[in-house]
Amino acid sequence: MYYISVFIIIALVNFYFFGMQRAAMIISRNASGDSRFVTVLLPDKFFLVRLITLAKYIILILMLLFYSWQTGLLCFGADCLAFILIPIPYRLLYSRVFTARVIRIFKSSSMVPYALIDSISRL
Repeated sequence: MYYISVFIIIALVNFYFFGMQRAAMIISRNASGDSRFVTVLLPDKFFLVRLITLAKYIILILMLLFYSWQTGLLCFGADCLAFILIPIPYRLLYSRVFTARVIRIFKSSSMVPYALIDSISRL
């Protein structure tokens, strides 16, 4: 039971950051047509999300080996289906985060990318 609860918590955190990356890609595409703003919108330490993904798969392997392979397979399938089927509420989860990040980054600059802020508000 411990493996399942840890896997669910890590999978939810991974899903949140996956949605953040997708939202940043959509905003960047709507604002400028290319992906140069994705790195601006995402947090500086976003590369650490790879460790969360790695931890999720390590827990899955441990579950397959030491708990039950049927449960591990079910968790893996549910995780894959969640990423495919569950719609991500972009505006609810990410619009304030991205707007605050853009304002904080471009506060010192006189050039604020209004297309980017407009694209965030249309999310």
